[in-house]
Amino acid sequence: MYVAPFPIVPDCEEEWEITQGTGTVGGQFVRAESTTECLALCLADPYCTAVDISNQAPFFCFLHSNDSLHNNEVYFSEFISQHVLLNRCPCTLRLAKGFQLIIMQE
Repeated sequence: MYVAPFPIVPDCEEEWEITQGTGTVGGQFVRAESTTECLALCLADPYCTAVDISNQAPFFCFLHSNDSLHNNEVYFSEFISQHVLLNRCPCTLRLAKGFQLIIMQE
């Protein structure tokens, strides 16, 4: 899977709060091969507010909405990091509609 680069809107950068060793039960598994790809998939989903990412093989990525993030149990593992989206740039709305994010299966 390949995520094409997209233009950056001046003066806007997504902000993520990263907590090492913490995850939340109930996210949606998506196929991603890297942290960058996992974060891009979250930005492409207008309901995504956080991701849980593995820090070791096998790599995994779980997307969370507000409901799954705040209404489920938190778990602790040294092999997980949770990235909570604090600021979504206006360009990510275009990403969610598919204008700038291109995902191609190889």
